[in-house]
Amino acid sequence: MGSLIVEGGPRPGEVGPATDSVDIAGPHLYRPGIDGIRCLAVYLVVLFHAGIGRMAGGFIGVDVFFVLSGYLVTQSLERDLQRSGRVHLASFYSRRVLRLLPAAAVHLVATAMVFAVVGTPAELADLQSAIRAAALYVSNWYFISTSADYFGPAVEASPVAHYWSLSVEEQYYLIWPLLFGWLFAAARRLGQGRNLVRIAVGLGAAASLTAALWSAHADLNRAYYGTDTRAYQLLAGALLALSPGLVRRLGRGGRAAHLLLVAGTFTCLGGIFMLATSVVD
Repeated sequence: MGSLIVEGGPRPGEVGPATDSVDIAGPHLYRPGIDGIRCLAVYLVVLFHAGIGRMAGGFIGVDVFFVLSGYLVTQSLERDLQRSGRVHLASFYSRRVLRLLPAAAVHLVATAMVFAVVGTPAELADLQSAIRAAALYVSNWYFISTSADYFGPAVEASPVAHYWSLSVEEQYYLIWPLLFGWLFAAARRLGQGRNLVRIAVGLGAAASLTAALWSAHADLNRAYYGTDTRAYQLLAGALLALSPGLVRRLGRGGRAAHLLLVAGTFTCLGGIFMLATSVVD
């Protein structure tokens, strides 16, 4: 990676440069719309797990979170790269650990203590394996190996089932900064700009989506939990972060472009609503 260093994780609702320019001077912009999308995604997932009949597809909120994570992490990495031409991997990883590990450790220890009192020996044995997987951020692969059905009632028996999505994100946080720095270093050596990086990310997303569609026919749980079959959502967010001037150009493209942008936004929200609910059977 040469002198490339990756520093700092994304802060909630924070975005970086509004254009493709490397000039990123000035304060970081806070966009409440991102937190609004987070709120929508949270409610979709909560309503799904609450057993609300009409929210049978509410787990799509997790998909939204993955796209946001891909966007915010990539945008944070690119902002630091543009600012100094260097990225600090140690700083990035230490921030992720400090941000997530303490809360996760407290939750896992408390869960184990409670289950030691109220759980049966069989439940406690299963939980120990699940907690080890959660602590190592490989819960998604653990649930694949145990054939846990996310769409069935049995998944509710595990108090750490929700760690599968955090595991996918943590694996992304571990791998993506390295790939990100390598892609930009390779583009520089080849005398290319970010277009080459965009193409590589787009191809990676297409490969992941193909793997997800193929896996869905053989094993729906494999398609749902797999890091490789989820990567296209994270990479879709990364691709958006690598095209920061797109929305700005649409916004400055006149009334027709502005109406197209608004219509596209409401179309996306409407699509999420239809997928999350059984209003349209």
